[in-house]
Amino acid sequence: MEAKGITPDVYTYTFLVHGECCFRKVDEAVKLFNAMSRKGLVPNVATYTAIVSGLSKNGRSDEAFRLYNEMISLGHVPDQRVYNSLVGSLHATRGR
Repeated sequence: MEAKGITPDVYTYTFLVHGECCFRKVDEAVKLFNAMSRKGLVPNVATYTAIVSGLSKNGRSDEAFRLYNEMISLGHVPDQRVYNSLVGSLHATRGR
C-alpha cells in the first residue's frame, strides 16, 4: 500500500487489525497495532475494540486487559463489545 504512495490512516489500520483477528492471526494484528502507533497514529475506540476482542478470544487476556487499561488512560470510553470480550476472556481462563 505504502509502496504505491497510499498512506494508511487509523481506519485502514483498524480494518486490518480486525481482519487479522477474525482469521485468528492475533500476532499479526498486534504487529499492525504497534506499527500504527510507531507511525504516530492514535488508535481510536474501534481499534482498541478490535484488538482487545481479538486478544480475548484467543486466550490472551493479560494483553487484552493491558490494552483495555491503556484505552481507559487515553480517555476512550469502552463499548459493550469490549466488556463482553473481557468477561468472555475471564470465563475462558477460569477453566484452565
